[in-house]
Order: sequence, then C-alpha cells, then structure tokens
Amino acid sequence: MDPNLTRLIARMLNAFENDNASPETNYGAIYIYHDGNDHRRQLTLGRGFTADGGNLKKVIDRYTMRGGALASQFSDHQALLPDDQELLSLLHRASTEQSMRDAQDEIFTEVYLQPAFDWAARHGFVLPLSVAVIADSYLHSGGMLKFLMDRFPAKKPIDGGDEKFWIDSYVRTRRS
Repeated sequence: MDPNLTRLIARMLNAFENDNASPETNYGAIYIYHDGNDHRRQLTLGRGFTADGGNLKKVIDRYTMRGGALASQFSDHQALLPDDQELLSLLHRASTEQSMRDAQDEIFTEVYLQPAFDWAARHGFVLPLSVAVIADSYLHSGGMLKFLMDRFPAKKPIDGGDEKFWIDSYVRTRRS
C-alpha cells in the first residue's frame, strides 16, 4: 500500500463520514444509528467501527493490547450497548490517548483499507479515485457486493474493461 495514497483515501473517507466534512480523523466521535442487526440501535465509533459489525470490539481489543490507560475499564462493558453512558464516556476519554488513536488507525487499515487495496489490485484498478470508491464500499458494506456488480455489464480492468467506465457504472448502481 502506498502510504500517500492510503493517507489521501483515509482523508477522503473521513470527509465523507464526518458531520463537519473534515478530512481529519475524529477519534472521539460517537454515533448511535438504527443500522444494527435487525435495524436496532447500535454504537459506532470514529470512522465507522460498529458494535454489531465487530470492528468496535477489535479497536477496544487493540487498545487493550497496546496498554491503554483505561483498558481495564472496558471489561465491564462487553455488550457495547448504545445506552451505556459510562461506556460512551470511556470511549470518548480513551480517544484522547495515542494508544487508542493508533488502535483505530491500525484496525481501519486492516479491516477496510488493506482488503480494498487488495481487491482493487486483483481486479486491475489503479486510479486513486477508483481505489477510494472501493475503500468506501469496504467501509459501508464490508466489501464489493456481488449483487451490485451483477446489475451492470461493464467489465473490470483485469477482464479488459475500462476502469473509469466500470467505476462510474458501479457508483451509479450503488447509488440507485
């Protein structure tokens, strides 16, 4: 992964995700959305680490592994419930520590960016905006969804298709 491209794409995704459209990571941002399993309310931290998706637990586990100052306090909050005010406060306080910021950056790269970069490379996508679109799909959908790709006839670059046309077709299909 090219570090400059990784930083650019992370900043783009931050701008898309943050309420204030900032390209900077808001490590302490906490959201409660009705997008959990069976449309229940769930906790989301920072760039999109969700309780139901399992990635919020990965962040907390990595923070604990890194020896975060508040790490032991998370053991009382295994359920990661959105109404647990003590948990929300704990996450916010921990977000000021470098160990929590590093944990979030590492998990973001491992579960969203690296798989997106790998998928892009396997299918012949090289343009930064193409890789950003793919990374956004990994962030929001956990990957490139076959049922969406089956809805349009464009070929991937690896199969002789035009990269820009494929990405345009994918974005239009995803949006609709």
